[in-house]
Amino acid sequence: RLIDIERVEALSGPQGTLFGDASQSGTLRIITNKPDPQQFDAWVEGTFGQPEHSSDQDTDFSGMVNIPLLDNQVAIRLVGFRADEAGYIDNVLGLSQPDQWREAREESGYLPVRPRFDNQGKNKNDINSSTTTGGRAAVRWEVNNDWTVDVAGIIQDLEVDGFGDTTAGLGDLQQLRFEDEKLKDKWYQLSLSIEGDVGFADTVLTGSYFNRDMTYDADATSYLHDFDQKYNPVYYAIYDFTGQPRGRARQDQQDDRWTFEGRLTTQENSGSRWSGLVGFFYSKLDRKQLFTSDIQGFSDTEYYANQGYSYLSYLANSPYYNPNYDKFHNTPTDNWFFGSYDLEVKQTAVFGEVSFAATDKLSFTAGARWFDYTQDVTLLQGALMGGKKPDRETDYFTNDESPSSSDSDWVPKLNVTYQFTDDAMGYATYSEGFRRGGTNAVRASSVLPRSYDPDKLKNYEVGFKSTWLDNRLSFNSVLYRMEWDDMQIQVNDPEIFSLGIVNFSQAQVDGFETELTWIPAEGWDLTLNGAWINAEISKNDVIRGEDDVIVAEVSNGTQLPIAPEYKASAAIQYTFRSQLWGGEPYVRLDWSYVGDSVNSLDGTESIVFTQGPTDQPSYDVGNFRAGLDGEKWSGTLFVDNVTDEVAKQFYSNRWGSLQRISVNKPRTVGVTLRWKF
Repeated sequence: RLIDIERVEALSGPQGTLFGDASQSGTLRIITNKPDPQQFDAWVEGTFGQPEHSSDQDTDFSGMVNIPLLDNQVAIRLVGFRADEAGYIDNVLGLSQPDQWREAREESGYLPVRPRFDNQGKNKNDINSSTTTGGRAAVRWEVNNDWTVDVAGIIQDLEVDGFGDTTAGLGDLQQLRFEDEKLKDKWYQLSLSIEGDVGFADTVLTGSYFNRDMTYDADATSYLHDFDQKYNPVYYAIYDFTGQPRGRARQDQQDDRWTFEGRLTTQENSGSRWSGLVGFFYSKLDRKQLFTSDIQGFSDTEYYANQGYSYLSYLANSPYYNPNYDKFHNTPTDNWFFGSYDLEVKQTAVFGEVSFAATDKLSFTAGARWFDYTQDVTLLQGALMGGKKPDRETDYFTNDESPSSSDSDWVPKLNVTYQFTDDAMGYATYSEGFRRGGTNAVRASSVLPRSYDPDKLKNYEVGFKSTWLDNRLSFNSVLYRMEWDDMQIQVNDPEIFSLGIVNFSQAQVDGFETELTWIPAEGWDLTLNGAWINAEISKNDVIRGEDDVIVAEVSNGTQLPIAPEYKASAAIQYTFRSQLWGGEPYVRLDWSYVGDSVNSLDGTESIVFTQGPTDQPSYDVGNFRAGLDGEKWSGTLFVDNVTDEVAKQFYSNRWGSLQRISVNKPRTVGVTLRWKF
C-alpha cells in the first residue's frame, strides 16, 4: 500500500536501457520517505467509508514515526497499516450449465444424463471482503557529508475472502460460484543501499531480497463443464465425469528473488558539457509453482472407477488402454490434474548513458543496455496426486521435462533536446524496451512451441513541454509510434485444452497525449489530460506449430486487446483563502474516461475456450473531495465513484464460457482524519 510516500514517478515509453525487462512500455517508480536524522516526526491516520450495495464498512488505519538517533547521524522510520475493505459482490443462488449432449446420452441407452445442480450453501452476500496488514522499517546512517547508508524492510499480508468479479448475464454486482474462492498473498523485502562521492563520480550500490508466498482457490465448475462437453460422449469417453461435478482450482506459488545493481554518475557541478552514467545489474529468481484441479468426490464417481483410464491415457498421449493405468488408479484422490513448475532465472546486464550539451540550447543523449539471461524449468504434469506435492511413486505422470532457454541482446536509446526558451523545450527520442522469452508448460503432444523468444518494443517519440503566464499555465504533448516486434501473445492449442505463448511478427501502436495544467486565479487549480491510441496488428501472420498445424492466424489491422482508442481525465480544485477551524479549506473534483476496447486478439483464441473477442464498453468515473489542512491535523470528506458507475473493466474467459467481469468499486462515502505530532 502507498503509505508515507515521497513521490511516484511515472516514466512512459520503453525504459529498457536503465531499467531492463521490467520496463518494456514504461516504469513506475515509488519513492518512499527516508528517515530524517535531524528531527522527530510522527502522524496517525484513520479512514472510515461506506460503500453502496454493502452491509459492511471500509476501515483503514496507518501511522508513522521518525526518531533521530546517535548525534543526528542515524534515524529510524517506522510505518504500520491495516485496511479492511468491505465486500460488495453477492454470490447468488443459481444452476449449473445444461448438458448439451442430453439427447445423445438418452439415445445411447447406456449413458447417464448429467442433471443440473445449484450452489445451495455457497451463496453469500458481500463475498469479496479483504484485509491488508503490513509495515515498513527503515534506518538511515549519514556517515558524513559524502556517504549515506540505508537499510529497509517491508512486509505486507493480503487476505481476500472471495474474488470481486461478476458473472455475465447476472446483475451488475452478482456472481455465480459453486466453490469457495480466496486469495492469500504475503511478501516481504529487505534492501541495502549505499550512496557516496568517490571523487570523480557519485555512486549508488543497492541490493535486495524479495520473498513472496501466494495461494489462491478458484471455482472451476464452469471450466470443468466446458471440458466435459468438448466431445460427444457417444463417440468419446475422454471427458465424461457424469454426476454433479464441482470443480476447484488451486495455485501455490513461492518466489525468492535476489537483485544487485551499481551505478556511477557524473557529478552535476562538474562544469563539463559531458555527463553520463554506467552501471551493472544482476538478478536471480527462484519460483516454485503448483497448480491443482480437483473434482468434489472424484474418487467416488463411476467415471473414476470405470472410465478414468481414457482421460488419463489422453493426458499422457499414450494408447487408449494404458497398460500402466492400474498402477496409479488405486490412489484415493479428487485430483484430476496437477502441474508443477519450478523456474530459475538468472540475468546480468551492463548499461550506460552519455549526454553532450552542444550549446546552451541543444543537447544529445545516447544510451544502451546489454543483457544476458538463462531460464531453467522443471515441469511435471499428471493426475491423481494423493499428497500435497507430486510423487513419482504413486501419482500418474503425463509430462516430465526440464526445458531451458537463454538469450543475450542489447537495446539502445537516442535523444535530442532543444530549449526554445527558458519556458519551452522540444525533444525527439528513440528507445527500446524488451521482455524476456520463456518456455511453455504444455502437454507432451501439444502442437504449441516449447519455447518463445523475447519481444521488443521500438518507440519513436517527439514531444513539447512548456510553461506560460508566469508558470500559471503548463502545456505538454507527445506524439509517438511504437513497433512491437515478435509480440508475445497467449493462444489456445487448437487440438487440446492447453495454453501457450507464441511470437507474432509485428504490431503497431500510434498515439498522441496532451496535458494542460492551469491556475486561472488565486486558489484555483485545473488539470486536463487526453490520449488517443491506435493499436493494431501491422502484418498478416500465420503461426504454425508442430507438424505444420496452424495455431493462430491474424490479419493486418486487427485491434490489440485492452487498448481503448480514447482516454481522458480532468481535475479541478479550489482552495479557500480564509481559515476554518484553524485549517485551510478546499474542494476537489476528479473525473476520468476510458473508451471501449476488446478483451482478446481476434484470430488467436487467446483464451482457454474457443470464443471470439468481447467488446468492453466505455466508462467514466468521478470522485469528490472536501477537506481542511491544518498545521497539526487534516480532515477529508470524500465520495468515490460519485455517480455509482459500474465500470466493466475486463471480460475474462479464464475459468470457462461463463465470462467473469472485473468491475470497479461502487460509490463510497467516507471521511479521513490525520493527526501530526
